[in-house]
Amino acid sequence: MDVCPFCRARLNQLDSERDDGRLGYITEVWIGVCQICGWWNARGEARERIDRYTTAVFELGSFGVLKNLDLTNVETPLQEVRDYLTAKYEHRLQMDPRLFELTVGSVFADHGYVSEVTAYSGDGGIDVILIAGETRIGVQVKRWKDRIEATQIHALSGAMVLAGLTRGMFVTTSSFRSGAIKDANRFSALGMPIELLDAPRFFDALKISQTKVNRSADEWITKIKPHLRKFGSFNDLDEGRFYED
Repeated sequence: MDVCPFCRARLNQLDSERDDGRLGYITEVWIGVCQICGWWNARGEARERIDRYTTAVFELGSFGVLKNLDLTNVETPLQEVRDYLTAKYEHRLQMDPRLFELTVGSVFADHGYVSEVTAYSGDGGIDVILIAGETRIGVQVKRWKDRIEATQIHALSGAMVLAGLTRGMFVTTSSFRSGAIKDANRFSALGMPIELLDAPRFFDALKISQTKVNRSADEWITKIKPHLRKFGSFNDLDEGRFYED
């Protein structure tokens, strides 16, 4: 399979690796990795000398499958969260609100900002501060099921004033009501621009940031190694794990 079943992106084909003793019977392995969500598949060949005239050649296969990730645990590694959300973005409402704030900060750090996630209590309505040169942007993050109202845009503008910020951004897992969009435009006209990122726009930002993740051959050989083993017949398949710890 050359296409990720989750993202439909073409897999990056990593350079083949020859066994140096790490992979047991495997003499060569080919790995395809999705740069967007990290799904992988692998195939390899194993050779075993039967006698002086006969060598058995086994074909090996392994692929990643999705496992449940605890999105309510704020200690869940952010890269695992990002990979999982890219594959299963519909699960975003299950996230701990603080974990979503940390994820937003991580994503925008990959977009060239210095990202500072504020303290969870006493943040004054600013959850993340993005810094690019002299520019500072106050970000409010809402893991929210309902559409964002105009009053919430007003609250962000007030928090920006108190924090001495002139640019803002509102990121949500849902969408914005027309009144919220109109008021954001009014603040922009007054010299206090507020950018709105609804669920689809943040997902686009997430996918772009995922293209910057290092998915090197050595990392994936280590990850896939436990799932590749010797088989007794051709074309057997070993089921690996997706987002393995």
